[in-house]
Amino acid sequence: MQLPESRYQFSAKQEKSSKMRRLILLFLVLGVVSAGIVYFLFINANIFARDTQSDSAQNESPTDTSEQIQDVSLQDLWEQKEFAKVNRECEQLLAEDPLNSQYLALNGFAYFYRGTSLYTLEDQIPQYDKAIINLRKVLTLPSPSMEGQVHYVLGKTYYHKGRFYIDLAIEHLEKSLEMGYQGADTNRYLGLGYSELNEYEAGVQYFLKAAETNPDPILYMTIGQAYYKLKKIDKALDFLMRAVHSTDDNTIEQKSRFLLGNIYIEENELSKAEDQYKKVLDLNPESADAHYYLGEVYEQLDQRVKARAEWRKVLSIDPSHYGALLKLY
Repeated sequence: MQLPESRYQFSAKQEKSSKMRRLILLFLVLGVVSAGIVYFLFINANIFARDTQSDSAQNESPTDTSEQIQDVSLQDLWEQKEFAKVNRECEQLLAEDPLNSQYLALNGFAYFYRGTSLYTLEDQIPQYDKAIINLRKVLTLPSPSMEGQVHYVLGKTYYHKGRFYIDLAIEHLEKSLEMGYQGADTNRYLGLGYSELNEYEAGVQYFLKAAETNPDPILYMTIGQAYYKLKKIDKALDFLMRAVHSTDDNTIEQKSRFLLGNIYIEENELSKAEDQYKKVLDLNPESADAHYYLGEVYEQLDQRVKARAEWRKVLSIDPSHYGALLKLY
């Protein structure tokens, strides 16, 4: 059963009024809904912005702090000479940023110094190899940091690798000088490098430069040896005597006096040679070589009995001494 359409219609005016009220109500409802939507979107947009800023701050702040802490940590570790820990930190950083020239350089430096702290070449070589890998990577990068210092440490690393790498040691050490970086021992290493290649003239020039700024008995002795190789005897004697008179190290004094004695024998100044070997024996009475060369002096002085007595002393100290065995038997 269907209700008649006019059931709730009381008049035409009433119907129009009702329609108007419905329209107004509809507009009000739509307005409220629209306002709610706008408000919802606005509030959520602000919340989203705040959350984004918060997330961004949370993401950025620890990273910045971590980098600052990392830098401070590396600096502290370096100053404390904790080179193994420096390597561990750098390896972790390089895993995330493998082409960071600063971390590569620091990693290479630490491996080099770890190598020099070890006692056997077998233990040293792996550390030197790692140093070379890191430092050579630095030099492949555009505008690498600490480039002069990288060449300097790389040159020293090659020197410690052995004689087959001496040419590379010289190349990188001289490159570091060209770039304006000079370590306290650059000239010494270059002098040693050229001497290893038997280029004593170039070697002694670098040794002399080193002596201008930081002279010491070992350097004097080394310069004396270089001049001896160059057959510049007067200069060799001069620097060897400087070494003798400036050192309180028995080993340096003994080595310098041995070379002085050998030079005096070659120059046929036998009494001076005798004096040098006796002074070695004052420092070390058990020096088999000093007794042996003293016997050589007596032999040239035609004092055969005294010479044989010295060689017998040699064998009492070192029964396998080849020179004394040849002289006596």
